[in-house]
Amino acid sequence: MIKTDKDLSFLHHPNYLDLSAYYLDHPIALYAGAGVSKSGNPAFGVGLWDEFVRSILVLDGNVNPETVEAFDKNKSKWKDKPWEMAEWVAYKIGYDAFERHVTAIIQRKENFQEKYKLLSGKFLENARTLNSLVAFCAGLSGGKIAEDSKGQQTAVYRRSINQRVRAIVTSNYDPFLEAASATMFRKPILKPVAARGSSVGTLVEIPVFHIHGYVPIPYKFRKQGTATPTPFVDPVITTSDYKSAWKANNVYNFTMGPQIHILRHYAVLFIGFSFRDKWVNHLLTKLNEERRDRKDRLYHYALLWKDEIDARGAAPFFDELGVKTIPLDNHSQIKDLLGHLYQQALVYDHAGEVEFPLPPYAGRGGTKPDRPVCLTPADYFEELYHCRLSMVRRKRPSTGPDS
Repeated sequence: MIKTDKDLSFLHHPNYLDLSAYYLDHPIALYAGAGVSKSGNPAFGVGLWDEFVRSILVLDGNVNPETVEAFDKNKSKWKDKPWEMAEWVAYKIGYDAFERHVTAIIQRKENFQEKYKLLSGKFLENARTLNSLVAFCAGLSGGKIAEDSKGQQTAVYRRSINQRVRAIVTSNYDPFLEAASATMFRKPILKPVAARGSSVGTLVEIPVFHIHGYVPIPYKFRKQGTATPTPFVDPVITTSDYKSAWKANNVYNFTMGPQIHILRHYAVLFIGFSFRDKWVNHLLTKLNEERRDRKDRLYHYALLWKDEIDARGAAPFFDELGVKTIPLDNHSQIKDLLGHLYQQALVYDHAGEVEFPLPPYAGRGGTKPDRPVCLTPADYFEELYHCRLSMVRRKRPSTGPDS
């Protein structure tokens, strides 16, 4: 059974109840903001927007302390105009240098494992939101218990995708979502299809639309002899970038096309997104006006801190966007919410069973187990969250009623 906690107030919030009811019978999409790429350890990730832009300025060797001080003093006036913050920094250091530093920060060696197209293990351990979102997008289609020469048992899984998640839209430039999925499940479940020059992937991968540009994993981590790496898609960061990219009348525009389609046809769950982007807000407002007279009224949902909701004027601001907010108290509640949402769907799909089996499989050079691995809904999501290369050493799941 799904375990609830009286301290998880979101479980009783009407907007969470609306989302959870909708999620049982309809696919959704996710919208990932800067908060998804943030790590609890500043040595990894890129931080929130203000931190990211400031790190670009500091990284430039030609910038004097007075310029950094001026940036810090001006931050408050850019509170709701983040693109102007980036414009100021790009003007100070030069636009070419700005793009080089964006790439350098994202591709720094601390974020990736040497020689592999994977995230650093320490990065993933400290990025609970990133880890939770990727787990939410995944599924398990088979399982077995492996034993090493020392008798230590490990749960090994065959991965699949969460069929209820149809796409991810992200305003982030980094490949951390895709790299995290490869780190957790060996074969990626997420594909950056919106990056110019990338392949479309397969139907067993969830598309990730990088609407504001894309910086691929470092080329040196790719296997020799593989295809040319996905090229850098110019980031949409400064005011001039936004004006150039947000062309609503251009059907081939990769910034607008995926967003309009997904926001028009799917309920979207916003995670790590601050709603400071006036371009996104304007698009949401227009699509909300379009839907108001429809019988099949569609809403979006957003996970936000309570103070963020209050600062935005709560209901009036978000009503105009067609967004229902779910207030959270701390970062750990993002995992809790996604886990409860996921578990609820598992119980629904398995007709209320408190434990259900995964089909056994042999894997490479292995022997097929006699009995399936059985998991409760709560254990199922925890196994996804703790997966590393499709293996979980966290604990040994039950392998049957008499195990």
